[in-house]
Parts: sequence; C-alpha cells; structure tokens
Amino acid sequence: MELTTGRVKYSQTSCYLCSEWLDDNDVEKHLRHCRQQQIECPNRCGAIVAKKDIRLHTNTCPAGYGQYGTMETGNSSVANAYEHELTWTDTIHGMETGIKEIKETVAQFITKHAGMEAQLEQYSKQCAAQKNLFMGIYEILLDYTTNDSRDRRAMQRELAEMQHKLSRLSVNLNADDAEGAVAAPNAATTVESANGEATSAEERIAKLEALVKHLYAAGNGNEKEQSNTEAKADEKKPVEDDVESSLELLEEVNPDPNTEERITQLAQKVDRYRHEAYYTKQLLDDVRNHMKVAEYRKSLASEDGRILWRIDKFAERMEQSKENQVMVRSPIFTNKPYGYTLQLEVGWKWYDNHMTVGLVVLPGPYDTLLHWPAQLSGNLVLHDQVQCPSMRRNLRSKITAHHKDCDKRVKSHIPIAHKSLYSGQYILNDCIFFECIIEN
Repeated sequence: MELTTGRVKYSQTSCYLCSEWLDDNDVEKHLRHCRQQQIECPNRCGAIVAKKDIRLHTNTCPAGYGQYGTMETGNSSVANAYEHELTWTDTIHGMETGIKEIKETVAQFITKHAGMEAQLEQYSKQCAAQKNLFMGIYEILLDYTTNDSRDRRAMQRELAEMQHKLSRLSVNLNADDAEGAVAAPNAATTVESANGEATSAEERIAKLEALVKHLYAAGNGNEKEQSNTEAKADEKKPVEDDVESSLELLEEVNPDPNTEERITQLAQKVDRYRHEAYYTKQLLDDVRNHMKVAEYRKSLASEDGRILWRIDKFAERMEQSKENQVMVRSPIFTNKPYGYTLQLEVGWKWYDNHMTVGLVVLPGPYDTLLHWPAQLSGNLVLHDQVQCPSMRRNLRSKITAHHKDCDKRVKSHIPIAHKSLYSGQYILNDCIFFECIIEN
C-alpha cells in the first residue's frame, strides 16, 4: 500500500484460493504454484485434489495399486503432475474460473445494492406518507380550533341576542300586563254599568206595562158606567192623561236595540283580554323562572365539591372583618350538581391571635330532595405561594360543614394562628388562597 497525495492506492491483491496477499505483479506467478490449486490425479483415476494433497492421494490412489514403484518413481510422477499443471490451458482455465467467481460476487453485490436502493426508496415513500398524514392531522386540528373559536363567538352572539330579546320580551310583557290590568277594570266597569242600565230599564218597563194594563182596565170600567152617571165622566180625563204620559214615558225609556249587541261585544273583549293577560303572565313567569335558574347556576363557583378561593386586598378585608365583627364569605358552590349549597367564611379575630375558617351549608333550591341533617366533611388547604413547588408547605386540616339545624358542631371552624400565617409566604402581594375539597 503506497501513500499518495490525498489518495490511498492499493497495490496488493488477495489470492482467491489461499487468501494470501500478493503484489499485483506476483499474482499470475503465484497462481501457477499455489498449493490450493485443484489438479487431476496423475494416475488418471478421475479424482481432482488440491496440489498440496497430491502426494497423499498418490499413495492411496486405486489406480496405483499393484504397481511397485520407488520413491523416485513417485517423485517423478509428482514432478510430471507439476509440469502438467503449468500448462497454459490449465492456467487460463483457472483464471476463467476466478473471473467467473468475481463476476458472480459483483453480481451479488449489485443485486444487494439494488435491493438496498429499493428498500431505501420504500422508506422514503413511507416517510413522505407519514409526513403527509401529520400535515393532514395538523390541518384538521387547526380547522377544528378555528371552527371551535368561530362557534364560540357565534354562540356568544346568539346568547347576547337571546338575552336582548328576553329583555325586550320582558318589557313588552310588562307593558301588556299593565295595559290588560288597566283595560280589564274599564271593561268590567262598562259591562257592569251596561248591565245596571239594562236591568233598571227592564224594571221600569215592567212597572210601566203593569200600570198601563191597570189603567186600561180602569178605563174600560169607566166607559161602562158613563151611561149611569155623568160625574164619573169627569174622572176619565185624568186617567187618559195618565195613560198618555205613561205611554210617552214608556217610549222614552225603551232601550236601544244595539245595547245588547254592545254588551255582548264588551263581554267578549273582556274575556279575550283576561285570557291574554293570563297567557302573558304565565309566559313572564316561565321567563323569570328560567332567568332565576340561569342566574343561580351562573353564581356557582363550582359543582364538583371543590373551590379555590382567592382573597384580594386581604389586609383591608380582614381589618373590616375585625372592626365590624363580620365574616368574609366566599362564592357559593355545591358538592355535586343539584346538591348542597356551600360557602366558606373567614373571620380575623378569634382570641385576638387566630383567624377562623368555616364551611357553612346555605339554603338552596333543591334542599327538599336532599338528606338532612347534612353530613359533609372535607379538606381545607391554605396554599403556600413560594415560587419553587418542592419547597411549598401547604397547611391542611379536616373541616366539617354545619348549618342552623345541625347539633353537631365538631370542628366546624378551623383556627389558624396569625404567626403561622406570616411564617411563610401564605400571604403574597396582599393575596391569599384557600382551597376546600369535599370528600363525600
């Protein structure tokens, strides 16, 4: 091996028979005398053995049995074998065999290389397919995120429009309710006055008809007695005058034929107004109930029995609690959906050196469906706000809920010493965190 500038030049070749490394110029000479060269038995027995094993084969060759030769004869036969090997035909044949093996080796290498190229191309296609798949998944996720944000904005707009419509409907319902309330008494008063007038007119008509009949009967009796006495003739004139005046009065008080029709129309209007007012009131009650339920669900901090309460302006609120002797209360939450309504409360002054934390059960809309007295317990956690999570020392304690009808008040309020509160970073930036987790 010679060292050249920037390149490595190989000047040796391995013998393909005995694997011996030779210079390029000595390969042809070595192949002629290589001991691994295959030659035919000189006794013409048909065996082909390596040149190094020709002596052993000659001693045991079946074609040589019965011939008693000397060592010289054996040596001469071996020499002849060597001379036979050195012919150009055998050399060319050996070289052709070697070239054929080299070609087969190169063909195998080319086949293996082609297989590796095909496998590499297959891996490249798989990588491209996986990349396309990942890009498709990414686009789907991006589209889903975009559509989700768009749907949320659309839902928020629809919710705002629905709230606006509900407010307008509430205003319209209130106005219709007021108009119905005003129209109903007026219609009722009109109907009652019309009924009163009709009744009084009918009574007056009946009285006048009876009076007319009585006067008519009296007039007929006076006509029969006219031939007997003349004094009674003078009494007929006032009776006739009374009859005429009664008839005129009857004509005056005779009711208008449209009065009954007006009364019927007014009664129908009153019934329609009453029905519309009832329907409007029912619809308004439904809207109020829906708004009340939505407001209650919206006011809940959580519905899974866990609340993380942040108290801002802690010093100011605790000072107010101390001066006014009131408790600072958390947002309300429930231990489960449609469960007990709970609330945390904190008081600053307890034996002048402790702060108390309690869990209270408040009246809720579903109390009639729950078991009483409530038996709720949980864990109260005062979070340490140290920046390193591994160095935080959270204060934990068991807490039991209490309410006005409960006789068991064991550990209903948890005392926390002021010096323990200020020993770590439980208060940071005038802010403190309480967490309550209900167990059952």
